[in-house]
Amino acid sequence: MIAVPDTVLPVQEDPTGRRQWRPDKDVAATFTDQLAGYLRDEISQGRLTGKLPGEPEMTGLYGVSRWVIREALERLKGEGLLKAIPKRGTWVVPPGERRPPEERTPRP
Repeated sequence: MIAVPDTVLPVQEDPTGRRQWRPDKDVAATFTDQLAGYLRDEISQGRLTGKLPGEPEMTGLYGVSRWVIREALERLKGEGLLKAIPKRGTWVVPPGERRPPEERTPRP
């Protein structure tokens, strides 16, 4: 996992007070690294909970391709922050249910 400092996460608030993220082409971190870092921060701060929007909606929200969305979500699933439930979507794992990395079973 690449740590992306907050200084490279271009987050702004829209007129309604919602935080918005857009990729920054002028930083060394990839869009996947930037998005994963932003989502990780939103989850850890408790601002992102429950069911996530679908990939098509997320592409519009964040201005990146589905590939970038998928890669960022897979990274966060690997970190135990998200879980995919077939036919129900991707969900944020509640803090009390998160397991340390050594307790997770690696994917083959």
